[in-house]
Amino acid sequence: MRFLFLVCFSILTFAHPRLPVYFEPNQGQAPSAYQFVSPHLLLSSAEVLFPSAGNTRMLLLGANTGSALEPQEPLPGVSNYYLGARPSNWRTAIPHYGRLQARNVYPGIDLHYHSRNTEPEFDFVLAPHADPARIRLAFPGATPHVESDGSLLVHSTLRLHKPVAFQIRSGRRHEIPAHFEIDATNQVTFRLAAYDRSLPLVIDPVLSYSTLLQASNAVGAGIAVDSAGNTYLTGNTNASFLIVNAYQPAFAAGRAAFVAKFNPAGTVLLYATFLAGSSTVSGAPPVTTGLRIAVDRGGSAYVVGVTDAVNFPVTPGTLQPLNKGASDLFVAKLNPAGSALVYSTYLGGSQSENAELGLPGIAVDSSGSAYIAGGTASRNFPVTVGALQSAYAGGASDAFVAKLDPLGASLVYATYYGSPGTEGANAIAIDAQGNAYIAGVANSAGLPIASAVQPAFAGGGTDAFVAKLNSAGTALAYSTYLGGSAGDAAFALAVDAQGSAYAAGVTVSSNFPVTAQSPRPAPVAGDAFLTKITPAGAALSYSVLHGGALDDVAYAVAVDAQGNAYVAGGTESADLPVTPDALQSGPGLIRRGAGRTAASAFLAKWNAVGSALSYATYFGGSSNEAITSLALDSAGNAYITGVASSINFPRTLANYEPLDRTEFGTAFLARFDFNSSHSMALGSVVSAASYQPNSTGVVSPGQLVTLFGSELGPAQLTTLEVGADGRVTTALAGVRVYFDGIAAPLLYVSARQLSAVVPYAVPQNGSTTVQVEYQGKRSNPLVVWVTPSVIGLFTQNASGRGPGAVLNQDGSVNSPANPAEKGSVVVLYGTGEGRTQPEGVDGKVAVEPLPKPLLRILAQVDGKPAEILYVGGAPGLVAGVLQMNIRVPAAARSGPDVPLTIGGMDGPFGVEPGERVTISIK
Repeated sequence: MRFLFLVCFSILTFAHPRLPVYFEPNQGQAPSAYQFVSPHLLLSSAEVLFPSAGNTRMLLLGANTGSALEPQEPLPGVSNYYLGARPSNWRTAIPHYGRLQARNVYPGIDLHYHSRNTEPEFDFVLAPHADPARIRLAFPGATPHVESDGSLLVHSTLRLHKPVAFQIRSGRRHEIPAHFEIDATNQVTFRLAAYDRSLPLVIDPVLSYSTLLQASNAVGAGIAVDSAGNTYLTGNTNASFLIVNAYQPAFAAGRAAFVAKFNPAGTVLLYATFLAGSSTVSGAPPVTTGLRIAVDRGGSAYVVGVTDAVNFPVTPGTLQPLNKGASDLFVAKLNPAGSALVYSTYLGGSQSENAELGLPGIAVDSSGSAYIAGGTASRNFPVTVGALQSAYAGGASDAFVAKLDPLGASLVYATYYGSPGTEGANAIAIDAQGNAYIAGVANSAGLPIASAVQPAFAGGGTDAFVAKLNSAGTALAYSTYLGGSAGDAAFALAVDAQGSAYAAGVTVSSNFPVTAQSPRPAPVAGDAFLTKITPAGAALSYSVLHGGALDDVAYAVAVDAQGNAYVAGGTESADLPVTPDALQSGPGLIRRGAGRTAASAFLAKWNAVGSALSYATYFGGSSNEAITSLALDSAGNAYITGVASSINFPRTLANYEPLDRTEFGTAFLARFDFNSSHSMALGSVVSAASYQPNSTGVVSPGQLVTLFGSELGPAQLTTLEVGADGRVTTALAGVRVYFDGIAAPLLYVSARQLSAVVPYAVPQNGSTTVQVEYQGKRSNPLVVWVTPSVIGLFTQNASGRGPGAVLNQDGSVNSPANPAEKGSVVVLYGTGEGRTQPEGVDGKVAVEPLPKPLLRILAQVDGKPAEILYVGGAPGLVAGVLQMNIRVPAAARSGPDVPLTIGGMDGPFGVEPGERVTISIK
């Protein structure tokens, strides 16, 4: 097998706009020395010319100039050059390619040119035993230097990104450290760490950032990302939402829509504004909800939502200045700074338009026209003359599609899409030609059908549907049901560059249409589905189910330039398929198989043919979470939003999180980086004793914790070492764990799991940031809450449930076959008691005088108070291990599984009854 390393180079964006990268053969449109032409590049196998960077040349010194560039991956489109007045000088129909390859430019080394994130990239692919030192680059007339981030600055407008080298080792992905070196003659070479040249390494996703939005109650409903990586969110919230640089900084009552914009790193809230009215027809507090958002090339945000306010902020001259029904949709366009409305209008009829009738979606084309789809109960919804369906078809609601002009002043078209039953559209997407694709749910036959994969309603409660309208909104290119004999619904839709539609949602139908690629032929309960429909609409490219033993639903879908589909939503299943590199292999931030009942979010990436999961993970804390919306940047990184109700929701940033840590349900923003240069990822921090969700992401000083993730340490388990000072060391097999930069004592380390002791210096209240370092490389940070005490009990099966790690009075292990006598003293062990007296010392083995917890601890057996004879450090064990000697109450019942609970009266996070262990009593 071959070894691969690559370099991405960019001409700085202030010098020119970023354009799609393609390669075309030189047929006379460029100097003859170059074999291929690309935007801003001229290429041969041994030279690259950058005309936009002062005609800077990059030479491959000593390369095989006889190695021809071979075009690969033909692309749609051609180039035409009309050079002068003579047709003989014209060059037309020159094809485009996505990749070039030159074989053996150096012995055993191939060169590939392609693109990533709209930037050209070149890869050197080394055969076994090929020497990377042969590769030497020169830039005549330039003086390159290496920047602090490892990139190579060649010219004021030309930069080569830090090289990435990788191999695959035993099916796992591993990075080989690589960097540029410059010699005295300004020649550039690559220096790599030691590697096995017969093995490759691949790139894995990591959690780039995750943050909560400051609000005691908020929902993130829609997300979009612009070409610069800025992220735009919308949803609904109460008045506690953090407002910055706002068009509307306050509202009177009820709930408001919000719109927020974050910088590419997720660290700065560029603006956040309310959109709300103050009164309703009924006099009740108004409710305004932002539901979906889109962004144009200039950074203006387009929001669609629902409001029952009669004085929602509308702008003069827009389509509909008044609310005509109980609730109407609104469509608003904000300027790039979020400080003003470009336009804002109601959209609806005299009845209701709301999320129950169809979750409204929005898309924006290159001219700034907004496309809206949803559901309406209004017989007088403003449809246009000549539309596909000009009259309401019946039932409780019809779906609709509308296109607004760039000024928001008029409808280009608007049409119903319905049957005598009930329909609602939940998603909309558009292609480059302005054709609109919608997806949703219908409960009966009679929909307008054309070129259908499934022309008939399949029965049961509902079917999903997918339809494609022409650019004028006057006719269907295709329309199809999608479902089986039970219930099915589509909640999300995406369209790729070829016009294939990707629908996602939920099905409970045993005969939902799936293809051979599906990992299961039918749902067990409710399964998420992902279905790709061919551009003509008459066939399924693939249709797959993604689910576990309980209910799973997809709320969001997106597709990247390579045709990989990303699906996100919510799950109640503890056995949802995940990939080995998952950030969270089980729900609730805990290891796979541990007990959990609340709902978690999930994120999955399917390969381009729908035959396998490229990546799949849970994402959430101990309570309920769901991803409601998903967006991709041009590099295929995934941005997600939704609602988080867990106090221990996984986040890397605490910049904008709620101030109240004990009770909230709020919006979140997270980015998964699918182009990370390594696969190291920290997924969760849990109590080393209980492993249970209520102890996940909440720590106390001195607590023993377990960290789960990937590439956190060596493949082989390595256990603790005690230094010359008699303390457990903070470095073990190249691993360190930091809490706010303080190194923690390490009990054991391995690739996917390690255990540490929280330093006593962490704050008693607030938060701390945890990060793992392995061989000089750091994981993503995770922010966890800190509380004075969060006691967990060790169990015999290390699950946090079932029989406790309890010793009977004679020192034997308590079990159903060896129960404790009533009135006898038993010993149990835990962690998380917090600060002690004498003051705890990180990593110190407990000796006399034994440390005693400062906070009062109580014990119950069978719900009855138990006398505590001793509580404090465990002699001979590391500080942070709590030993408790308690007397079994005489009134406790006999049995093999009597509940035993330890809790702290003074701390806000005591052990809850659901986390209790059991003891066997005679």
